[in-house]
Amino acid sequence: WNHDGVINVGDEYIELLNHGVVDVNLSGYSLDDEVNIGSAPFRLPSVTLRPGERWKAWRRIWRAAP
Repeated sequence: WNHDGVINVGDEYIELLNHGVVDVNLSGYSLDDEVNIGSAPFRLPSVTLRPGERWKAWRRIWRAAP
C-alpha cells in the first residue's frame, strides 16, 4: 500500500527480497512487463540489499522498505 489513503491500482507493487547470505546490489538491473510491449523498462536504483532485506516498487512511488 502506498499510504495515500485511497485503495486503487497505485497500491500495486513488486517486492524484491534477498534470500541469500551475501549483499546484492540492484544497480544495472531493470523491471519490464513484456519485451517490446507495454511500458518502458524501469532501471533499478543503486540499492544494496543485505541478506533478509526487501525493496518495494510501487507504480508511481519507488522506495526501499525496512
